[in-house]
Amino acid sequence: MISIYRNGSAQFEFCDFNPKGHLSSPLKTCLLLNIFGCVLIICIEWLSTFRSVEYYREAVSQLISPHLWNMMGSAAVILLGLSVIFCGCYWLVNMASHVFHNAFKAGALMLGLLVGQFLVLLPFFYMNMPLWKFLLLVGLIFSFFYALFLLNFALWYGSFLLSAKSKVLGKLKNIAPIVRVGVGTAISFVMTVLVWLEM
Repeated sequence: MISIYRNGSAQFEFCDFNPKGHLSSPLKTCLLLNIFGCVLIICIEWLSTFRSVEYYREAVSQLISPHLWNMMGSAAVILLGLSVIFCGCYWLVNMASHVFHNAFKAGALMLGLLVGQFLVLLPFFYMNMPLWKFLLLVGLIFSFFYALFLLNFALWYGSFLLSAKSKVLGKLKNIAPIVRVGVGTAISFVMTVLVWLEM
C-alpha cells in the first residue's frame, strides 16, 4: 500500500485546519465593510435630489455586480491548486493568499451594499404587503444574505490555510509529489472549466 506521506513526516491534524483564535480580525473587517456599504447606500438615497448622486448610483451598480468577485474568487481557487502543486514556491502561495483576501474584502463590501439597498426598500415592502408576507420576505432575504456571508467567508478561510497562521502549507511539503500534482491539478482544472462555462 502506498502512503501519501513521506517516511517519518508529520500528518495533518484537525487543529491545522481550525481557524479558532484568528476569526476576530476578518469578522471585524467584514463588519466594517458591511457598515460602510449600508451607510453609503443610505446616504445616496438621502441625497437623491442632487444631480451628482447619479455618479455614485452608477458606481454602486458596478460594485454590486458579482463579476469582479467571481473573477477574483475563481483566480484564487486556481492559484490554490497551483500552490498545492508548487507549495515550496512562496511567491505563488503569497499571491494566492492575497487574492483570496482581497476577494473576501470585495465580497464583504458588495454584501454591505446589498443589505443597504434592501434596508432602503424595507419601508416600501412594509407599506404594500400583508404582515405575514413581509415577515416571510425579510426572513428569506436575510437567510440569503447569511448564505452569501458564509460563501464569502470561505474566501478568507482559503487565505488562512495558505498563511503562516496555519500549519497546512508546511505539511503539504510532506505529501508525496504525485498526490500533490493530482489534487492541485484537479482543483485548478475544475475551476478553469467552471469559469469557461460561465463565459
